[in-house]
Amino acid sequence: MELLETEIQNRLSHNTDEYRRLTDRHREYESQLEQIANRRPFTQQDWFEESVVKKQKLQVKDRLERLERPDEAAEA
Repeated sequence: MELLETEIQNRLSHNTDEYRRLTDRHREYESQLEQIANRRPFTQQDWFEESVVKKQKLQVKDRLERLERPDEAAEA
């Protein structure tokens, strides 16, 4: 199953601009979260920013997963 998912991801990343754009954005959000987590002292503003970035990252992940499902990718 994992091999099939990897194959689908590779095919999508080579054939779909949206998938590539979303994976790049997902990596950017991960990088932002790492930077926020390393801030000291951790302020209320940092907590808020972390919350917003996590939600954005989750939205991108959900979209990527929808694109990876062949039955729903055609509908999107």
